[in-house]
Amino acid sequence: FAPLSASGRGGGRGSSNKIILAAGRLSPEKGFAVLVEAAAVVRKAEGQCRFVLFGEGVERPSLERRIGELGLKEHFILAGFRDDLDHWLPWADVVVLPSFTEGLPNVALEASAAGIPVVATAVGGTPEVVRDGETGYLVPSGNPSALASRILDLCRDDDKRRSLGNAGRRLMQEQFSFEAQAAAYQRLFARLVDGRSACGVAA
Repeated sequence: FAPLSASGRGGGRGSSNKIILAAGRLSPEKGFAVLVEAAAVVRKAEGQCRFVLFGEGVERPSLERRIGELGLKEHFILAGFRDDLDHWLPWADVVVLPSFTEGLPNVALEASAAGIPVVATAVGGTPEVVRDGETGYLVPSGNPSALASRILDLCRDDDKRRSLGNAGRRLMQEQFSFEAQAAAYQRLFARLVDGRSACGVAA
C-alpha cells in the first residue's frame, strides 16, 4: 500500500489515482472473490483505479490466483492483516463491503466516521450504517456488475464522494457516537420506567 499512499489520496492530494479499500477476513462469506471480479470491470473502464484489500484467511490463495488470471497484479494489492486500519482509511476514496452476510460491520462504521463513502451489499445490519444514496450505495450480494457500477459512479464524481462521505460522518456523530448511544439508552430506560409506572408496577 505504501507506493499508492506516496502519491497521495486520489481526488485531493495531487494524484488522479482512486483508491478503493476493503478489509476483512478472507473467507467465502465476505464476498471478496466478487470484489476481484468487480475490480476487473472497474479497471477496464477507469485505468486509474487501485484496489487494496486488508486481511488474511483461507481464500488468499484463490484470490491471488484470480487476480493474476484477470491481469490485476499491478492494480489489486492483498495487503495482509493490519491492526491500524484507521491509519489507512483516510487514504481511501471508496470503501467496499461485498459480504454475503454481516452483522453491524465495523469497517463501514469506521469508514463513515472518517468521511469515506461506502459501497456495500444490502445484507444483515449494513443498511443501518450505509444509507443508500445518502452515505453510500447498497447493491445486491454476489453481483460484480452492480458492485463495479457503483464503485465507478463514485470514482468518477468527486462531488458525490465528498457529499456522501460528509453525510456518513454526520450520521456517525448523530447516531453512532458514544454520546449518541448513551442518550439512546437513557431514552430507552426512561420509556421502560414510564411503562412500568403506567402498568402500576412499583419502580
